[in-house]
Amino acid sequence: MSEKSSAASGGLAAASLDTGRGFESRRAVITLILLTLAYTCVALDRAIISVVLQPIKLEFALSDSQLGMLPLAFSLFFVAAGIPLGILADRINRRSIIAGSLLAFSLATALCGAAQSFVHLLLARIGVGAGEAGSGPAGMSMISDLFPDRQRARALSCYYLATPVGIILTFVVGGYLVGHFGWRMTFLAAGLPGVVLAIAVLILMREPVREREEDSTVITRNAPAVHLWAVVVRMSRAPALRNLTLGITLNAMVSAAILIWCAPFLLRSHGMPVAHAGLVVGLFYGAVSVLGVLGGGFIADRLSRLGQVWRTRLLSLAALFSIPTLLGTLLFRDTFLMLASFAAWAILSSLWYGPAYALTQSLVGVRQRATVASVLYLLTNLIGAGLGPQVVGLLSDVLAPQFGSQSLAYGMSIMAIGHLWAMFHFYRAGRTVERELGEQQQFQGAH
Repeated sequence: MSEKSSAASGGLAAASLDTGRGFESRRAVITLILLTLAYTCVALDRAIISVVLQPIKLEFALSDSQLGMLPLAFSLFFVAAGIPLGILADRINRRSIIAGSLLAFSLATALCGAAQSFVHLLLARIGVGAGEAGSGPAGMSMISDLFPDRQRARALSCYYLATPVGIILTFVVGGYLVGHFGWRMTFLAAGLPGVVLAIAVLILMREPVREREEDSTVITRNAPAVHLWAVVVRMSRAPALRNLTLGITLNAMVSAAILIWCAPFLLRSHGMPVAHAGLVVGLFYGAVSVLGVLGGGFIADRLSRLGQVWRTRLLSLAALFSIPTLLGTLLFRDTFLMLASFAAWAILSSLWYGPAYALTQSLVGVRQRATVASVLYLLTNLIGAGLGPQVVGLLSDVLAPQFGSQSLAYGMSIMAIGHLWAMFHFYRAGRTVERELGEQQQFQGAH
């Protein structure tokens, strides 16, 4: 063996010491922290539009249907870039994809503040969507390599803490900035942290060796091609994976629709100013949902000792009890009851992140994980973040002649059907999840 080959093998062996060791590895924990911070920037730059909708509506004289186009345009271009970047993340260095993604969407977010018309703002949000597409699939794939199955739900729950933290920053800090400095400065402030973090990722993050490939430099360097159609076929034909995909998509649709319109709902139905509405959403969704995100991962990993089906039962029950708490949030006129329901919904509607995504990663091969994640992000963003808010905007406009300022609340209430539908699919996933996990483990063991 040549000196160069020996050095490469030695470097690979050293890197492999961290692969699969999970929370016992310092490098794995550092990578998880950086990935969580990166996804926090994703969550912040994605959600910041929700606290500025009302000021933008007034400045550009827009309808609710036009406002709904902003998240839809974001989602369409997120989807367009997401699949090729997900496939690329299964083939090349994922750290570079994450750093480039951070830089692109952060700069596009800052440019939103310079928009001089609705069209300019729409184009800038398209840039944010396309830029964000590369971060999530690559990050999820890295975490799945660094953390074994018994820790994966907890690790991904820590990763998805970025969602409530991003919500806190969006509605508390963003609400304050909108109230005191205007929506343009708010966009600028939201974009700058990602630029700094992109540099930190390049300096501090290491690319992990992919699980089960640590003994072969040839396999690592010359990975087999990942065929998108094969991944889509597997996701559609494997019952547990198919039902998990549908349940995740439906839950994401409800959450995105509610959060995008939550601040305008508080303004119209409860008379709260922008700054106060942002504080309420930040505290009663962002801070409280941390309990749901973390709790979901820890409870699911505990329940998995009784069998993987218990993870899907947890998901089903959480979706079921999300329905009455969401309806209470939107229909109670008493502010105290509304906030109590909102806090309960925040916990229940965020339990699914770690357990559901961890199961999808365990049900597919190592070189398919980022691709599968990109398909999931396609669905959750096109149908969830894109279609969900647009449907609410259309329903609000249709109901406005009859219900006036309460039309938005009733339009949002209809979205509770999504939780019921998700519950059905999570329950169905539990019927075959044990068998499919066993088949996947046998396949990887044979290869």
